[in-house]
Amino acid sequence: CNIVESAIKRSMPLIYVDGKGDLELARRIESFANANGRKCYVFSMEGESCHYNPLSSGGFTSKKDRVIELREWSEDHYRKIAEGYLQTVFKILEQVNVAVDLVSLANYLSPESLYELARNIKDESITRMVASIEDDYKNIRSLVAEIKNMADSEIGHLFDCSDSDNVLTLKQAMEEDAIVYVCLNALAFPSYGTLLGKLFINDIKAYTASLFSKKDKKTIYTVFDEFSVFAGSQVVNLINQGRGAGICAILSTQAPVDIAQAGDESLVGQIMTNCNNFIIHQQNHRVLKTKILVHRKQH
Repeated sequence: CNIVESAIKRSMPLIYVDGKGDLELARRIESFANANGRKCYVFSMEGESCHYNPLSSGGFTSKKDRVIELREWSEDHYRKIAEGYLQTVFKILEQVNVAVDLVSLANYLSPESLYELARNIKDESITRMVASIEDDYKNIRSLVAEIKNMADSEIGHLFDCSDSDNVLTLKQAMEEDAIVYVCLNALAFPSYGTLLGKLFINDIKAYTASLFSKKDKKTIYTVFDEFSVFAGSQVVNLINQGRGAGICAILSTQAPVDIAQAGDESLVGQIMTNCNNFIIHQQNHRVLKTKILVHRKQH
């Protein structure tokens, strides 16, 4: 909270992704932001929440990457098929000026819906693009089901940005130097909590990529609380590559062993290697205490 309040007082943009879904902390941060004249977006899986569009910025390739990285792919062959299919879908939607969010994307993932779109606008080029990917649809049904399940879930309405005035897009929020608090209730929604955490991280990465070309970079604080809920290689890339764009990442977890359980020991090593400062409270695990002491001596 000291770090968060310091960022708010210094008018620095901040993104706080909370894996434990602490609504009390969300309201505390929102209240402190309001008291200091800072705009605050609270996205919450429970209670009052803004809507969120993780696909509002970037080109069709960038949007494809954000969705593809939501899951681990056991076979590179199927990942490449999914990448080609999704990229074509995003390209079609961009070409016909369809506003894309997770809900509209779910509605246009099948070849049938894309063919219907082509018939409605009488565009033969769209028909040919759909025909080129039609046979690949059967190989990405699990990814399609994942997107549709999220859009149809009890929090799916939060991703429908067509009629809401209170929509969170990271690009706009960061341009406003706003505070963004993402409240993920991993106990009530274990699978969606993990998925949404990765979605936000991928969105932050996409926004970060746009900052490298800017001359005047500002520091953006990102806090990942209960990091083990959504730990993965996406965050390692964000820490490693985001520094040059002004991203300051703070990872909070009960113990490194929680990260190892979410990934593996190599993930713990990657994170330790890419972090500059460590705040370590008492650890009761004998092996863990030894590892921490060794790591402290090495650095």
